[in-house]
Amino acid sequence: MQSLFAQNKTLSDKVNLLERKVHKLEQDKLSNAIDIVGIPNVSNSNARELSQKLFLEALGTNIPDENIIDCFVRQARQKHNLEATDTAAENVNENPSHESTNTKPTSVCVRFSSSSIVKSIMTAKKTAHDKLNAVIFDDNCNNKIFINATLTGYFRALFSEARKIKVEKNISTYGMQIVVFT
Repeated sequence: MQSLFAQNKTLSDKVNLLERKVHKLEQDKLSNAIDIVGIPNVSNSNARELSQKLFLEALGTNIPDENIIDCFVRQARQKHNLEATDTAAENVNENPSHESTNTKPTSVCVRFSSSSIVKSIMTAKKTAHDKLNAVIFDDNCNNKIFINATLTGYFRALFSEARKIKVEKNISTYGMQIVVFT
């Protein structure tokens, strides 16, 4: 009977290890993509143009059109349960077929030709945070605009949990790293 418990523990550990590897592989597929939240009146037909305007006017970064592989409005995401075993990745290649013209803050996914472009944008956003607002697009709209690394549901939930306990445990998130200060 004890050998069955040991075997069950070994198999459970292997499954957990494989799940972590799958989550990591899924996240690695998204290393050349960002999400932009808060661009007003965005649709699939103008997402690329508005994203490039944001990069140039707010970040001072000119991204040539050939370096943008894909750019589309993303539908609302579902929350991911950290304990769930379903590991289906969100595919950044899937373009929603409908056009969204909401005035609510909308998420735009931009996929670049390399992850180095993502790094340069993420670096530029740190110094341009006061320029990241929707006034660039509409003088009557002062929504903040957020530029984030595109995360799988699992890592989004993990970072959400980290933010919740940040104050309690003195934990900080930086890029794709979780740092614990002692």
